[in-house]
Amino acid sequence: MPVTIDENIQNMISHHLSLIKTQIENRSLELASKETKETEETEKSAVMPRHAFQSINEYAPGRPITEEDPESKVTAFFRMLFTSTLGVSAILAVVFGIFGLVGFGGVEQGHPELVELVEQQRAAFIDIAKIFAGAVVGAAGANALTSHGRVASS
Repeated sequence: MPVTIDENIQNMISHHLSLIKTQIENRSLELASKETKETEETEKSAVMPRHAFQSINEYAPGRPITEEDPESKVTAFFRMLFTSTLGVSAILAVVFGIFGLVGFGGVEQGHPELVELVEQQRAAFIDIAKIFAGAVVGAAGANALTSHGRVASS
């Protein structure tokens, strides 16, 4: 059996669309009025197609409109940070910058055990920082080349 729309539902949809039509008309008038004030035209201006299209796009764009959840921007930021080359490179730069700082004696006034460990392993901290800094730069360079479609051939 085919699915049909009840007459009451059709009336409800028509009523809602008439409200949206009124909002679109009011917004079109508002945009035309604002443009007239900005251009200081002395003649009476009419609503232009651009005003109507902008209003339609604001109130009835022809695609599903979803409300943004307040956490979506935060979630998107962390997703970008941990999954993009830029984000991973930034995190690694900070981590290995700390290794380099430790290796060059940035913890001279810390706990005696830590200072002793750094003295014994100074070269190792610096080597680790250099290796991973090179890897980060190499990965970022490779990503930049591939994102522009110019894969370097070896």
